[in-house]
Amino acid sequence: MDTLENGYDSFEIRIWLTYKIDTFQILILKNFIHIWDGVYYEIGLHLNDHRDSVLYYSKTQKSVSPKCGWHKIIDSLIQLSILTLPDCTKIINVSDLPLYGGSRVTFETSSLKNYRLFMYELPSHIRKIYKEALDVDNILNLISRQFDIKYLGEF
Repeated sequence: MDTLENGYDSFEIRIWLTYKIDTFQILILKNFIHIWDGVYYEIGLHLNDHRDSVLYYSKTQKSVSPKCGWHKIIDSLIQLSILTLPDCTKIINVSDLPLYGGSRVTFETSSLKNYRLFMYELPSHIRKIYKEALDVDNILNLISRQFDIKYLGEF
C-alpha cells in the first residue's frame, strides 16, 4: 500500500477494522483520474509461540464494487460525515467507553492537499450518546451491506 500522509493525487479512503484477534481487515476506496476502484484485504498476523513477535503476515485480497454504484456509496459516506468526523478522543468521555475494549475502526482520507486519520472504538456501544458514533456505526453497516464484508468482531 502507498503511504497517504503526504497526500494522494486524487482521493482515497481507507477503513481499517481491527480486533483483539490476530486478523484485521482493510477496505480501500480509491478515485484516480475520475475512476473509482475498491480493494478489500484480510491480513493475518502469525505470531511466535510466546505471542510476543510477529513471524509473518498473510493476506487475501479481492477487488470490490458497491452494489448501489460508486456515486451513491461515496455520496452516502459523505452524508454520514466521513470527511469531517472528529477523532473519538475529541468528543467522547473515556468513562463512556466499554471497559473491556474490543474492535476499533480507523479511517484515513487523503487527497492532494489534505490527509486525515481518526478512530472509534466500539461505536455501536455509544451510538445513543454521540451522534458521531452513530454516523460511524451507520458507515460500518453501509459498507458491510454494499461490499459484502463480514466483520470478524463486534463494533
